[in-house]
Amino acid sequence: MRRRPFFWLSIFLSTGVISASYLHLTTPGWLLIAGISLCSAWLFFLVNKKQSTLILLFLATIALGGGLYTFHNQSFHTNSLFSLTQEGYLDFSGVLLQTPIKSTRLMYLLIKIRTASWAGQEREINGRLKVSVPLSSKARRLESFLPGDKITLSARLLPLESFANFHSETRYLLLKTQGIHRRAFTKSSQLIIRDKQGPIYNPGRFTSSVRVKARQFIEQEFLSSSRDSLRIEGAILAALLLGEREQLPPSQTKIFQEAGIFHLFAISGAHIAIISYLLFCLFKIFGLNKRLSLFLLIPCLIFFTLFIQGRASVFRAALMSLLYILGKLIWKDIDLLNTLGISAFFLVLFSPFNLFDIGFQLTFGATLSIILLFPRIYKLLPHLPWRITELIAISTAAQIGILPLLALHFHRITFLGLFLNLPAIPLMGLIMGLGYIYLVSCLISPFISSILLPLLKFMTIIFSHLPQANLVLDFLSWRCPAPNWGVILGYYLPLIGLILVQQKT
Repeated sequence: MRRRPFFWLSIFLSTGVISASYLHLTTPGWLLIAGISLCSAWLFFLVNKKQSTLILLFLATIALGGGLYTFHNQSFHTNSLFSLTQEGYLDFSGVLLQTPIKSTRLMYLLIKIRTASWAGQEREINGRLKVSVPLSSKARRLESFLPGDKITLSARLLPLESFANFHSETRYLLLKTQGIHRRAFTKSSQLIIRDKQGPIYNPGRFTSSVRVKARQFIEQEFLSSSRDSLRIEGAILAALLLGEREQLPPSQTKIFQEAGIFHLFAISGAHIAIISYLLFCLFKIFGLNKRLSLFLLIPCLIFFTLFIQGRASVFRAALMSLLYILGKLIWKDIDLLNTLGISAFFLVLFSPFNLFDIGFQLTFGATLSIILLFPRIYKLLPHLPWRITELIAISTAAQIGILPLLALHFHRITFLGLFLNLPAIPLMGLIMGLGYIYLVSCLISPFISSILLPLLKFMTIIFSHLPQANLVLDFLSWRCPAPNWGVILGYYLPLIGLILVQQKT
């Protein structure tokens, strides 16, 4: 535990969060336990009882996690926007937090609400509102809205929905994990007005304007015949290059999910690795050494995170990558488990609800499993060319780590992804690399972009047809009931034992 303190701190902090979701202690109660544990730890430290000190410190961390969860949970339920009960259309004013996101039928705006008005009276409101607008030709003007813009709109609050049974403490979990207090709907984009543009020093405005321009380049070449949605190739490019998987048709989404490769559309660690590799190749062309390349990679990854609008999956992956890079710059050797623990610790510390997010669980479950199991699986496999052995080992290790989570959240177990990931991941890397070059060439050289476009279309068409393998190998994917916590715990206990064994080596 001494070698990987942050890894174990993240484990115990998460234990406290999970405990608080079932127990009914108040925030002061959890903090009292934390305070007593810390004071006791100091006393044992003074008398040189190191083992007892360590146990009490971890107990304090558990109590801290419980206190954080109860505090954030109470703050959410007492939020003025969450508590708003007025029906019908209300007038809101606030600040746009990100560029509007498009789906196949709707456009979504995330707004930090400042005031709400109804029946001639205005009330100060503080909360995050997600507004959906029907997608139409008139709604396209909203695409020019940028973060920081002051917005007024008329919208109707949607009823609060809870998908938890028996009034569980995890009610409204989807809203909590997304950091949204309420959802609303407005029937026309004409009811949304930009009163004032945001300040130019807002770092998100420049990256968002680049993002809007990139989306326009994709739409110019990949709009469907009806001109109101993207063709499948364009939807794939929007997902892989911009993180906008909402534009994938629901039918196509289901096909990718059943094939076990839909995770490739969530910008995460694999995409960050591809971006980092492409940038390293670029830096190498310019003759930069490894240390300087690592240093330059930091602002590039920050820009990419803002470009994707700081989505949870890319933020998690970028945070882990940045911590790893900083560790390599400061120390020669770093511990991957400790780096993973630092990322998880600060993400849960920032918002305990992150722990219940499906993407968070899948990301850290897969990463942890790769760190622990990849070397062992790699040794058992024959050495194949073109890094095929590494891809098989990584894919297998990740699948082992998230298998119970897939059954729990999606009621489906699929092994087809183990095979489809072999062509899908390299092809995804080629699409992303060529796609970003294509977007840049659209700005500087239409001639180059016209040369790259046919190849880009060809690769995305191949990628879109990969899930068709499920029609032949459907026996590798099947639906299943959600496992209970006893089964899940029994599955992961050997993994925990492996960590403990590695800790001693």
